[in-house]
Amino acid sequence: MPCPSSPPIVVNVVVLAVKGQRRYAVDHGRALTASTTTHNAASTRKGIRENAHSWSGYVSGDVHPCQLASLPMRVGVYIDGFNLYYGGRGLCGKGTPGWRWLDVRALATRLVTAHSVWTGATIERVVYCTAVISGADNPVGNREQDAYLRALRRSHTADRVELGNYVHRVARAPLATPDRNGRPVLAHPGGPLMIKDGTGQDDPAAVFMVSTARREEKGSDVNVAAHLLLDVLEQRIDAAVMISNDSDLKFPVQTARDRVPVGTVNPSRSHTAGKLRGSPADGVGNHWWYQLTAADFQACQLPDPVAGVQKPPPW
Repeated sequence: MPCPSSPPIVVNVVVLAVKGQRRYAVDHGRALTASTTTHNAASTRKGIRENAHSWSGYVSGDVHPCQLASLPMRVGVYIDGFNLYYGGRGLCGKGTPGWRWLDVRALATRLVTAHSVWTGATIERVVYCTAVISGADNPVGNREQDAYLRALRRSHTADRVELGNYVHRVARAPLATPDRNGRPVLAHPGGPLMIKDGTGQDDPAAVFMVSTARREEKGSDVNVAAHLLLDVLEQRIDAAVMISNDSDLKFPVQTARDRVPVGTVNPSRSHTAGKLRGSPADGVGNHWWYQLTAADFQACQLPDPVAGVQKPPPW
């Protein structure tokens, strides 16, 4: 049905709500009409919180309700590349080809189409966050990663590639072995291998301390959080998909859920982190959760070559 020819509604503050997955102007749970054009901003916010299922922000200007209803739902996608890679390796197998040359935009489209109820959703923005593998420590990994990141950029599969770094340090900790659930059990002296205390007596309660070289990825979770919140608060998106199972993202994800619908995607075979769980009705509502499978990786591969970049042979 075409938009009626009646004049647009002039408002100082119009709240965009998501109801039935379409954005439209509402006032205290009712569609705005020509007779409901002047409202105090605070009371409008209060009405939206009490009556609208979800809302995405404020706009000013001349707005017609049917124009708002026809707008696409802009979806931002925020990916922890480190988490996604190791999740895929666990699901598909480290040496298995056919899953690493991942088209992250196609993956996002597949997830939103199959697992959300967001009508009119379009992938507006894909942000891929990772850390650069050291060429000195892992020259093969560095070359393969460089090829993939060039493919993402040149093919515009990712709109932004945000890079963190690896930190090398020596860690000192008690020696332990895993129990049946993978939890650490401290190793104590026993049998022929004993430790003596200061008086020369055996000390069965002593622990063995070991030093190990550690390489830690830094920055991906912070970059995911920063881009997600900036895009939500600056109203660049109407919904978000976050691909990570990092419990450190609890606060930004919960904050985003108060403002836009959020899809939370666990890329690993592990249980979804408890801090990332919730209810579809939290905040503005229309949230969803999904756990990736090997088939998701395999179904969303980039062409080879893509934008002049060839896939690494082992991939």
